[in-house]
Amino acid sequence: MNFIRSLGLLLISVIWALPSFAIEQGGMVRAPMNAESIHAEFNPFDGSQDDLIKGVIYEPLLLHNSMTGEVHYRLAESVTYNKNNTSLTIKLRPNLQWSDGQALDADDIVFSFDLARKVPEVDRGGLWSDGTFKTVRKLDNRTVRIDFNTVNATVDWYLPEYYMIPQHVWSQQSNVLEFNNLPIVGSGPFTEVEAEETEVTVCRNNRYWEAGKPYIDCVQFLARFGNDSVMNALVADEIDWGAGFLADIDKNYVAKDPEHYHYWYPSSDLINLYFNTAKKPFNDLRFRQAFSLAMDRETITLLAGFGNPTHEKHVTGIGLYWQAYFNDAVNGKYDWLAEYNPDKAREILDKAGYKDRDGDGYREDPQGKEIKFGIRAVDGWTDWMATVAMVAEYLGDVGIHAYADIVDWAEYDSSLKNSTYEVSMNWTLTGPDPIATYRDYYHTSRIGQAWQANHGINNSRLDSLIDNYAKTTNPQTRKNILTELMTFTGENLPFVSLWSNPTWYQYNTKHIQGWPTADNPYVQPWFFNQTAKLLMLTTVHKRQ
Repeated sequence: MNFIRSLGLLLISVIWALPSFAIEQGGMVRAPMNAESIHAEFNPFDGSQDDLIKGVIYEPLLLHNSMTGEVHYRLAESVTYNKNNTSLTIKLRPNLQWSDGQALDADDIVFSFDLARKVPEVDRGGLWSDGTFKTVRKLDNRTVRIDFNTVNATVDWYLPEYYMIPQHVWSQQSNVLEFNNLPIVGSGPFTEVEAEETEVTVCRNNRYWEAGKPYIDCVQFLARFGNDSVMNALVADEIDWGAGFLADIDKNYVAKDPEHYHYWYPSSDLINLYFNTAKKPFNDLRFRQAFSLAMDRETITLLAGFGNPTHEKHVTGIGLYWQAYFNDAVNGKYDWLAEYNPDKAREILDKAGYKDRDGDGYREDPQGKEIKFGIRAVDGWTDWMATVAMVAEYLGDVGIHAYADIVDWAEYDSSLKNSTYEVSMNWTLTGPDPIATYRDYYHTSRIGQAWQANHGINNSRLDSLIDNYAKTTNPQTRKNILTELMTFTGENLPFVSLWSNPTWYQYNTKHIQGWPTADNPYVQPWFFNQTAKLLMLTTVHKRQ
């Protein structure tokens, strides 16, 4: 088995090592943005254009490839810890340039990290806000040292979250959060921008560090709102890379052009319903338990997801993507909460005092007040829209008055960031290790930074567990910490899991080749992930 895996990784390495001169440059990748229009606004810190900026305009220091287990050094030539894991040294590649021709050096890296210290919204990796970083200083033009306040062996996992930006541009801005970032000066493979209301085309950075790359000339992002719009665009050969749920994909997409229209759905993140526990009745664990028991996850997955996701059988915080870390003993204690058991849900609600006092078919809270709430999903995401509608129906069967709360992306994004939702459907962070998922769930430094942390159940004990995971490399200690975090999740249910998501990924080989496939899985092909976007857009090429 180890030989087979080694051989597979060797073949992938050979594919990665193909000489650039063998591939002719040219062509364009067309990809959808889930929007009705696209604004000419390229500030990397407000989050509104992440899908267009990450892995495109700005190059990270390094990337972690969860599919192959590799670390891909990008701007950094190396990243090394000292022997005590109390500092980290970043060595930049030689002769790096910004797209305007100015040198990209250690001053830019120090400036970028120091800006994250001064402006919380810029601290995308949370390493200032959680107290990890102590100082960042330049050693020479290519070398930066980061000292920590405590032992930490996982800092490199979060470095890709930080944007490295040009000091000579951003130091001139009085308010970095309001700067529209035009004209763009970047370090990524594509930096030359042409923007219209419904499309943005970003073309080759001729000063990109990786010789001969990218192979393609441009990436065109097209405003295509909702799953149906993306489906139509894929079938009409208007886009090359799709990244959403498509109903009955074999019939509605592949069959239209079997030679060129393809998809691959490897396991990905966990999809949860997050409770805002600052609001009643979600502050009551018994209500959250009944909510979980009322849902028939298998039927929801089959009907709303056309069977593509895998319905979740556990409630301890991680899904199939991290199945190697499953703890059978912990899962076994709480798996009853993932069963479809409406009778048990009614029993729990009755005992907790949630009863229908006015005979309208819906329960009031123990104080006799009406319960009515929305379950939030994004307009146009047809599988999610169908899911929250079905969940509301299942809740109605046990006397809970809920409804599908369908909103546009801007409202959805804002409500998760600011904790103004009641219940919301959302995904989870994957990352290089499951602790990254729990960090986004629970660490207080992630409140206001990560959508998943704003449910209201956070405490110093959880912070300590997550921090201690980073301080040790002992496998048993790390296992014990994950066990406690899983147990806490099953015991407290700040969210309930619905399904393990596939990586929604459709691709068209009529014009562009080199896509990752099940036979050539060089990266997890998730459009919304920086690692996928950067590695794919510097690997694909026009059809030869």
